[in-house]
Formats: sequence, structure tokens, C-alpha cells
Amino acid sequence: MSLHPSKDLYEEIWKEKIELEDDFLVNRQREALKEIGSGHRFLDIGCGDGLFSSMARRNYDHVYGMDGSVIALQKMKTNGGGIPILADLDGDFLPIADKVLDLVSCLDVIEHVFDPEKLIAEVYRVLKKNGVFILTTPNIRFIDHIRSILIKGQFPKTSLDKFCYDGGHIHYFTFKDIRKLLENAGFKIKLELGFDEKKYRSLKTLLFRVSVKLFEKDISKEFFCPGILFKAIKSNE
Repeated sequence: MSLHPSKDLYEEIWKEKIELEDDFLVNRQREALKEIGSGHRFLDIGCGDGLFSSMARRNYDHVYGMDGSVIALQKMKTNGGGIPILADLDGDFLPIADKVLDLVSCLDVIEHVFDPEKLIAEVYRVLKKNGVFILTTPNIRFIDHIRSILIKGQFPKTSLDKFCYDGGHIHYFTFKDIRKLLENAGFKIKLELGFDEKKYRSLKTLLFRVSVKLFEKDISKEFFCPGILFKAIKSNE
């Protein structure tokens, strides 16, 4: 996502991305599309090329895409991703009025911003009562990431983006981290799931999977899914 405070860096990244012309939905977007419902106004934060928001236009009367890259927003307009909003998510406020949105999505963006708590508080502010927030982020508790630290002695890479170090990620989250961030902001969690689940066939991994289910209520998603998705509702107003 193009939301790092180093604007020049992300403009260069998007120049390269546009040249690759990889116009396809990734798995986090496919999973999020299943949960978007329908309504009046929808904002996709960190919209990038706008493919996700363009798919949501059939469900919402007004669709907006927010990003920190001019190049990304130009591509978003080309893809029919809605009304572009240029914004710095590390600023004090989102350039959106209070309580006007039915849905906000933030797909693999929160790991890029300096202050995730502030961003989530801003999402809460701009949503209507009973508005929906869909958030995805990489799962640092994923078993391959744990192995990387314990066995290889290397901190894991949580991004497939090769344009800069670990795709510009500066924060790393578990399911519990995101759950606490959302609840502390006032959201009520309606859904949490892991996606891109990996199937391992080794005996050690099988035993680990069984032990996880025996000793804790099934949290296998927290170890075997590299992606986290939460759907939360603004319900306290």
C-alpha cells in the first residue's frame, strides 16, 4: 500500500507496479468481497490500483478510494474504482466528515502506518452507527514466520512485495493484537478468520496442529494462516 510517509518512495514503487500490469484480485480482496454487504457510501483506505473498490461499486451508491500515491489513484480512476481521495494516513485526520460511511475497508494497510490506534479511531469516527469495518493484515504468528525466527534466526518477511524491504511493513500483528485494537476503539467484532491456510503433511506439524486443538479452543488459524481478516461493527452510538 502507498501510505508510508516517504511519499517519493511509494511513487517510485507504484511506477514499477503499474508497469507490471498485474490486474488481478489477491486472496485478501476475494475474502473481503464476501463480507462487504451493500449500502450508500463505501471507502477503501489504501485503495492502490482500485480493483477492489471497483468490484464493490455494484453494491454501493458512492465509492471512494483513498491512497497516498498520485500514480496509484490515477490507476484507480482508470480501473473505475470510484472517487479518488489523496491523503496521508499518518496525518492527524482522514479528510472525511463524521459518521457518513456505511463501510470502510483497510486491506493490508495498517502494517504500514506509524500509529495504527489513531487510524482505527479515525475509521470509527467516519463510520455511521452500525457501519462496518473490514481489515486485513499479515499474521506474524504464522508457523513459517515462527520457524524463520527459531530455526533460521531471521526475522520473517510478511510481504511478497519486492520493491522495498518487506514491502514497507513497520508493524506486525497477531489475531489478539488486532482484536484488542478494534475493541479498544469501540468496535464490536462480528467475524475473524484466517485465509491462505497452508496444509503441511509432516508428522511434527500434524502433531502440533492436533495439540493446538486439544489445549486451546481451535486457534489453528492463528498458526496455519498467513493472513488475518476482521469484520467489525460500530455499535456504541
